[in-house]
Amino acid sequence: MNDPIEQRVKVLELKVESRIDKLESRMNRLENKMDKVLLELTSLKSELKRS
Repeated sequence: MNDPIEQRVKVLELKVESRIDKLESRMNRLENKMDKVLLELTSLKSELKRS
């Protein structure tokens, strides 16, 4: 059955999946940036302790 409602639901499911993928990708990039900042802060902290 190619019910128009079923077709619409399928399209919406695909859009939602695509949006979730984009958000996951964005979240991963943000996590990577946070990791870099954390490393930098840790490094600065140890430099401060030495001085």
